[in-house]
Amino acid sequence: MNNLILRIAVPSPLHRSFDYLQPADIDATALQPGTRLLVPFGRRTVIGVLLAVCDQSDIDAHKLKRALQVLDQTAVISSDVMAMVQWARMLSGMLL
Repeated sequence: MNNLILRIAVPSPLHRSFDYLQPADIDATALQPGTRLLVPFGRRTVIGVLLAVCDQSDIDAHKLKRALQVLDQTAVISSDVMAMVQWARMLSGMLL
């Protein structure tokens, strides 16, 4: 199951999420929205927050980078807060 796509929010001036492949040798149950992951971003390595686990991406899978490490055993952002963030994100997109 190393083909799951992780939709991750990273600290960036771009107002969008980024897709990554799941880290190698990680159990899919460890991939809960609201957990933090270490990911490559440009020339840096940053901490991002998992927004969703998907089975496909708009980007070809061979072009996606692999997330490096899951940093949390449980979500550090609750599902209620994640839902509110997703709602606010959708609303801000409608207002732009």
